[in-house]
Amino acid sequence: MAVVFALFSSGQTKTIMGIVVDSASRTPLQNVSITLNNSPKGGLTDAAGKFSMTIDKLVTRITFSFTGYHSVSYKVSDVSTQELTIQLSKSYSTLEEVVVNARKGKYRNKNNPAVDLIRHVIANKPRNGPGAYSYSSSKEYEKTQMFTDGPWVKITQNFVLKKFRFFFENTDTTVVQGKKLNSIYLQEIISEKYFRKDPEKNKKIILAQKTVDYGEFVDMKGIQGALHYLYNDINIYDNNISAFTMQFVSPISDFGPVFYMYFIQDTVVENGCSIVKLYFTPRNPEDLLFRGTLSVTLDGAYAVTSVELGMSKHVNMNYVRNFRLSQNFEIGPGDHYHLTESDMLASFSPFPKSPGIFGERKISISDLSDSVLPDHLLQGPAVDSVSKPSRQSALYWSENRPIPLSPSQAQTYSNADSLVKMRSYRRLMDLATLYFVGYKSAGKFDIGPIQTFYSFNSVEGQRLQFGGRTNYKLSQRFYLDGYLGYGFKDNRFKYMLTGSYSFNNRSVYSYPFNYVQASYLHDLKNPGQEDIFSNGNTFLSSFTRGYSSNWLYSDIFRLSYVHEFGNHFS
Repeated sequence: MAVVFALFSSGQTKTIMGIVVDSASRTPLQNVSITLNNSPKGGLTDAAGKFSMTIDKLVTRITFSFTGYHSVSYKVSDVSTQELTIQLSKSYSTLEEVVVNARKGKYRNKNNPAVDLIRHVIANKPRNGPGAYSYSSSKEYEKTQMFTDGPWVKITQNFVLKKFRFFFENTDTTVVQGKKLNSIYLQEIISEKYFRKDPEKNKKIILAQKTVDYGEFVDMKGIQGALHYLYNDINIYDNNISAFTMQFVSPISDFGPVFYMYFIQDTVVENGCSIVKLYFTPRNPEDLLFRGTLSVTLDGAYAVTSVELGMSKHVNMNYVRNFRLSQNFEIGPGDHYHLTESDMLASFSPFPKSPGIFGERKISISDLSDSVLPDHLLQGPAVDSVSKPSRQSALYWSENRPIPLSPSQAQTYSNADSLVKMRSYRRLMDLATLYFVGYKSAGKFDIGPIQTFYSFNSVEGQRLQFGGRTNYKLSQRFYLDGYLGYGFKDNRFKYMLTGSYSFNNRSVYSYPFNYVQASYLHDLKNPGQEDIFSNGNTFLSSFTRGYSSNWLYSDIFRLSYVHEFGNHFS
């Protein structure tokens, strides 16, 4: 996220957010200076050119200035939340001709001040990383948002989808410069985090959670789990960083100088401390390595105050087309620097230039304390929640969000609510579920799978089958699943019946599993071709090459207990 400024006063406050770009190329401008009249506060734009700040009523004008550009002054209006796009134009001046003769030398680690500096950073990792505190506690705000990129408005001009056009008109132009992205998913989580160094223990308690909900037809818990798996926490002090299921070597890994090249860009003074801007890039562009910048203190601690990570265009990450991470650190208790802000943005698409999906995850950490924690606070699962964390009031969210929602983000929630209330949406999703999953909802029962209703093979000839299952609307503990089929060539009935009891009051079809199940099957099966307890033969399985008559009439009873743990071990 952009640098956040909090100006507290007894009067009314306003929120200003947006992006600063080059007026000609529309390229985001990093480190643009932001000054406020009637206030000593100020700041800089982040690596994506973004900024966000809370100002009091005394501030009437904001000035944006950057070396080589004309300054722009913006008059603050009375609107409580304002979203801006600031364009700076270049200023040209005539300079005398300067001739520089230079010979490019081979990069070496030896006698390289940039490498010497990074070795100091590596040596001081134990005193600067997250494990520097024996105990720590903090409050965390997390916001994850998903966007689509494509001509969706044109697609919704047809008769079937025109009622849903409003959903694809909620665009945001501040996330990626030059793109109008449509916001489709938003999740906010407020939690408390606890850490103990010895023995090491991490605990996260979710205090509140707010997520868009598209109804029973969309597995929102599955989406949340997938996003958490992809957008996992990144610790720059780790030797290896997991990003999008792949392992990258950190630029401050113990072996960093073996894989990276480092270059000193600049030295600045921030809050009375000298900060070195260090650029790093992979020695081999095709390795799973980052490129970006580090800001390192020269106060003897050699701590990282900010980091910008990106990836080389030569790195193959399957469907991940682009990736960017920015993190800011502040000095806290015991003069240790700790993470305060993290902003991760990535794009996914099947082909390099095709429309796809953008995802952004922002984290804001506050109220850090190094006080000793009682043992009972760290007991239990690593991630826990208070009772009914999602039922917090709108007032709670407005008071606990570090930054108010933008108009586009607020519209994402209301769009989802509007969709779920539409009968046409429920009918469309019901048909989509039938097509993709194979089941048609019928109140407390699901009819299907539809692909097994008709099939044929060499033994049974043509086969008709009907089946279904109960769902959570009937019971959250007991579940039934079964089918009845008949072959017109062998003139025999086939059937299967399964009964399940869930111990964790969750569906037996959703993670994590914890149930006992009894099944009885009387059917014709082709050995080795399919699971013996699948829902009969499917229509597509009828089209096989060759002729097979070595099928078995089977009578099988199975009793099983399935328990899946939080780490997916079962």
